Parts: sequence; C-alpha cells; structure tokens
Amino acid sequence: MRAAGRPTLMIVGMRFVSTAAGAAAVILGGWIAVMRFIPEIGGVKRDDLNKWLAIDTAEVATLAGLSVTAAWRPSYSHVWALAGTALVVGDAALDVSIAKPGPDRDRAIGMAALIEVPSALALGSWTLHRVIKRRRAARAA
Repeated sequence: MRAAGRPTLMIVGMRFVSTAAGAAAVILGGWIAVMRFIPEIGGVKRDDLNKWLAIDTAEVATLAGLSVTAAWRPSYSHVWALAGTALVVGDAALDVSIAKPGPDRDRAIGMAALIEVPSALALGSWTLHRVIKRRRAARAA
C-alpha cells in the first residue's frame, strides 16, 4: 500500500496486541504461581525468589494494562508498552544475574537471548512506530 508516494508499514493491529498481551499476562501469571511453590523448576535460588516474583508480578500488571488500553484506550497504550519493554529487559538481566551457575544460568541466557530481548525489541519498535505515527498526524493537522 502506498500513501503520498511513500510505502506504509504493515503494523500489528490493536486487537492483536490486546489479545497477545492478555494471553502473555495469563501465561506469566500461571508461571508465577508454579514458581512460587516450586522454585526449583526455574532454577531460582530461594534467597532471590522475592526479587524474581516482584519483577514478574510487575510484568503481569504491565501486560494486563497494555491489554486493556490497547482494546479500550489505544492512545494510552504506548505508555504501558514502554513500561513493559523496560520491565522485560530488566527481567532478562535479573534472571541471568540470579541464576545458579551452570545449566540454570545457560538456560537463563538462552531465554534472554531468544525470548525476552527479541520480545522487548518488538514491543519497543511497535511503540516507537505508534508514537512517530501519532506525531506525524498531529503535525499534519
């Protein structure tokens, strides 16, 4: 599709973002429940469990906020998305730093490199695209 001689990006719709964020919040909430009672599954030391639970609970709240605002108040969704991006990157760093040396740390590094950092990059770039699009629309008006 072309608008004013420039190609437009095909960007993910708000309904998809809302559904994906809601599903991620539910899945992460289930993982938090499992990790709260059986932390050995995730390789988290009992001493660091509260740090891990705090940041992941904040992630769930942020994903839920993004899900609701993307569906009902899209103009506010970029604030939640930026907060989610920062929390996911922070979570990746925390997971790697508190993992036990050996296979648990290798798994944390793998998850950070293959899941968390790419997710944060995708969410951050989506947010940046939305902000730029809104600013251009405001200038044109």
